[in-house]
Amino acid sequence: MNILIIYAHPNPKSFNAEIFKQVQDNIPKSHTVQTLDLYAKYFEPVLKFDENHKRRDLAKLEETKKYRDLITWTDRIIFIFPGWWSGMPAILKGFIDRVFVAGFAYSYKKIASLAGKIK
Repeated sequence: MNILIIYAHPNPKSFNAEIFKQVQDNIPKSHTVQTLDLYAKYFEPVLKFDENHKRRDLAKLEETKKYRDLITWTDRIIFIFPGWWSGMPAILKGFIDRVFVAGFAYSYKKIASLAGKIK
């Protein structure tokens, strides 16, 4: 099984860093594991939309291709991150926003309008 561990904590001596290490050390050697430390990779979490950056083009961006390739490669994803302000760190949210995009992670399907059918 191919396993991808996505880690998001800025402090290499944190409790989350220890969890990250323990998870890596305890996955059976029969599995292939790759890790992605978003802070160590200086992942840019900011979405940019303007006349040169269209939402519809996110699935084709060369700068996120290596991450899409990792997601395609993996059978299982393990996320390790702290809960900050009742949510994930901004770098991880930005990763999800920029990598798990329409045309790659999901697609929209038109559905028949329910207008006039609901009574």
